[in-house]
Amino acid sequence: MSADFVAQYRLRAEALEPRIRAVTGGLTPAQLAATPPQGGWSIAQVFEHLCRVAESYDPAIARALASARARTGAPREFRGTLFGTLLRKALMESNRTPMPAPRAWQPLAARERAVEEFVAHARRTADRLREAERLDVRGMLSSPMLGLLRMNLAEALAIEVVHAERHLGQAERARAAIATIAAIKR
Repeated sequence: MSADFVAQYRLRAEALEPRIRAVTGGLTPAQLAATPPQGGWSIAQVFEHLCRVAESYDPAIARALASARARTGAPREFRGTLFGTLLRKALMESNRTPMPAPRAWQPLAARERAVEEFVAHARRTADRLREAERLDVRGMLSSPMLGLLRMNLAEALAIEVVHAERHLGQAERARAAIATIAAIKR
């Protein structure tokens, strides 16, 4: 059922902020900007990437939500799309296969308030999922990267959650690497 699928991701979205606070808490701007010794993005770059992706998806999700609010009748049974299902599964945190970010989503320099901006987005995603539990979430929207690839509203919101979870895992690994370096230098 749609409400069950959406409720599962709402709970996961609500768990994002405490996880964000745990990974960033107590770090200086220099530590947030430190690149892990094994390579990859700094914690600040991870949040810049998350902000860029969220900003690109936000208009399409807002339109799909407005359309869902306008539809009358009971919500229809949820059915995933091929693209939405594949992308959601590919972005799962348990899938550690590297996935290069499209150029437009690659973080060059992180904005000063990337963490706080992404916290606000995570809250908005949880609120949208809470509202979506009562709506027909099968309305379609296009990927902002490639308009031919379409998914439904429920999948788009779920993808935002799994994408954040995946990158929070990356940020947690970066923080552990930074802590190890700090301990060695003592």
